[in-house]
Order: sequence, then C-alpha cells, then structure tokens
Amino acid sequence: MQQKKKFSVLLIFLLFVIAGAMFAYRYLSDRVAPDTGDSLLGQVTAADTETPDTVKSGIEAADTADADAAETFSAMDFTVYDADGNQVSLSDFYGKPILVNFWATWCPPCKAELPDFDRVYADYGEDVVFMMVNMTDGSRDTVESAQAFVSDNGYSFPVYFDRDLDAAYTYGASSIPMTVLIGADANIVGAQIGILTEDQLRTILDAELAKAGNT
Repeated sequence: MQQKKKFSVLLIFLLFVIAGAMFAYRYLSDRVAPDTGDSLLGQVTAADTETPDTVKSGIEAADTADADAAETFSAMDFTVYDADGNQVSLSDFYGKPILVNFWATWCPPCKAELPDFDRVYADYGEDVVFMMVNMTDGSRDTVESAQAFVSDNGYSFPVYFDRDLDAAYTYGASSIPMTVLIGADANIVGAQIGILTEDQLRTILDAELAKAGNT
C-alpha cells in the first residue's frame, strides 16, 4: 500500500514536470512581442471546471514525451503590482521555489481552487513563494474589486495585480486558472491549465522541496 502511494505521488509530480516542459516549449521558446493594440485580457477564457484525476496536460504530454521533455527552460521575468501599488518582479523572489497562479474573480474554476491554495499557502508559505496574479483588466476585475473579493473570503495568500498585462503576455495566460511552478534555480518545473486540487499542490510542492533538500 505504501509503495502504491509513493508511486502515485511520483506519477503526479512526473506528469506535472512533463507538462511544464511541453508548456515551456509551446509558450516560452518562441514568444514574440504582443500587439499592444489588442487586449489579451479581452480574449481570456475560463478553463474547464472539471478537476483532473492527475495533471491533465501532463497526461496528454506523456504520450508524446521524448528526450526533449527533460530540457530545462528558464523562467521569463515579469512585473506586477502589490496591494499598495508597488512594482514587484518575479525575479525578486529567485532563490526559492515560486508558485504563480493566474486567476480572476469572474472565473468559476479559479474561485473553486482558491480555498485549496490558501490552505496550502498556510503550510508552505515560508518555504515557497506564492504569487497569486489577478488578471486585472480594469473592467471585469479592478484592483478594488479583487481586493474586496480576497478580503470577503478571508484569504491570506499574497495577491498581485497584472495591471499592465505583463505577466499574462509573458506566460501566454489565455485560459485560467493557470499555475506555473518555478524552481529555486529559476527554471520552470511544471505548469497546469485548469484546476489543481489541494492534494496535487501538496504533492508537487513536497517533491520540489525534497529535490531542493528542504524537507
């Protein structure tokens, strides 16, 4: 039974890693400058509400994975804003694992997974940087409305506001929720478009922290 559990944990992390490599190849290796005349956030859609049994994109990638999946991809920097309007860059947190989650208040699957993220943040927040990036388009979500939503729900995780669309463009966040895990070495570990459960988050973070020797 114990061996089966260990295998399941390893499988979830492996699929997440494979998905991250495919994500990085697809979204990051050939990124071009966005057309600033067209708002990306106007095209953002919510991902499927169904929670995957394992990391969905990882399952798809596993069928076609080859040696290229082991290639590492450096995280691409972006700048967002904190609740006080100060600029915060992804690179400010290099040296620790970073969990970046793209979300919005109008996105039902985003709202469904936020309580899980908050519980995981309470346990992992000292060892892992959480960047909960709100897709702040100024209409569907404003800084004020997003802050009110977080306060009303009693969430304690740190929220950042993508007012300039920098994070969304950099990581191609056209479907949300989207989560990207970046290692302490500033390389992309894995990514998921769609809901991640509390158990999946804990599995992924435990594996990453064990790899870094923090457990």
